[in-house]
Amino acid sequence: MVTEEWKIVSGSFITLRSFAVRHAAHLGFCQEGLRRCNLPRVTSHFGFLVVFILSCLITMCITGCEHSEPSSARRYPWIGNDPNDSPQATLWESYVDEGRQAYSDGRHEEAEQLFREAVREAEKFGPEDYRSGQSLYWLGAVVWDMGRPEEAQQLLERALRVVEQLNSTETNEHSSFIVMADILARLSVIEANNENYIFAKALANKAVKISREVANSQNGRAHKQLLSVTLKTLIDIQAKSGDYNSAVRTFSELIQLDPNNASYYYSRALLYKHTEEYGSAVVDLTKVLELQPGNPQTLNELAWILSTCEADEIRDGHRSVELAQKIVEITKRKNPQYLDTLAAAYAESDQFDMAVKTQQQAISLLTDPEEIKIYLTKLRLYVDHKPCREVKRK
Repeated sequence: MVTEEWKIVSGSFITLRSFAVRHAAHLGFCQEGLRRCNLPRVTSHFGFLVVFILSCLITMCITGCEHSEPSSARRYPWIGNDPNDSPQATLWESYVDEGRQAYSDGRHEEAEQLFREAVREAEKFGPEDYRSGQSLYWLGAVVWDMGRPEEAQQLLERALRVVEQLNSTETNEHSSFIVMADILARLSVIEANNENYIFAKALANKAVKISREVANSQNGRAHKQLLSVTLKTLIDIQAKSGDYNSAVRTFSELIQLDPNNASYYYSRALLYKHTEEYGSAVVDLTKVLELQPGNPQTLNELAWILSTCEADEIRDGHRSVELAQKIVEITKRKNPQYLDTLAAAYAESDQFDMAVKTQQQAISLLTDPEEIKIYLTKLRLYVDHKPCREVKRK
């Protein structure tokens, strides 16, 4: 199932407008000029007055023409070769409008049927008409949300072919590029779920490249949001495929977009652990605590690294005890994982009696036999006055 971000991106870019009114200032000038016109001097400035009035009329005409652009241009971002308000086009628009509203309201089954009708109407304009691309894209998004990725893949691939040929026109501006990036990102997720990681990364990288170019050329929140979503998609695929170094680099670009997002630093810290850059992980987790003081999950992760890291220069028993004690107090000694971390911190600071006692408390809260087995292994270390060291990930 798709995340809420996919829904936000789809909703934001579907409603993009390609035109704006540019001549309101001209009308204001004309009105001001008429107010200031000195009638007793009209006779001596008759020629000027005639030119002035004509310029006002021309400006009003131009503005009126822009206000009365075809409804298709106002409502849909990919303007094709036939934006006329024919009955057939109007019927297609009605299906799309109703489908978008149903999609926005979470009525997915109704939205699916409406978009299928839109696809059928769009096909009457030709297989490469912009309406076909839009209809297939929205139908694919709904089917994606309904948990049918294989069907969604077929629809999105068909939509992509239409969008790619639209990019050769001058009228679609950035809108079709935006939709292309979204489609490529969705397709990359489908391929990654099928463990086709090489192809998935290629699609995701292309989506990021397109969304980055759009974000650089169009300064807007929606465009940055698209780039954020495509970057997250690429990170997920890179991490799933074990390409942690690339995932870290991609995360750095994501953090530049939103430098105060604590979850980004936390996730990158976990990736740094995979790449054995423990110092960088500590820096990121410390940043999270600056943004979210007292976050139990972050306190636990940082305390665990400081007490169990295989790198001697990273471990800090005193600090890890302080952090672990804080989270144990916050959770009122009811969380076995946090007690396990505190026991490891005590062991790192040579307080083995406290480590044994705390580990026993943690075990008493467990019910899973496998977890109990793991915790008992650590307990035996503390009984033997040995600290815990996290197993190195391969």
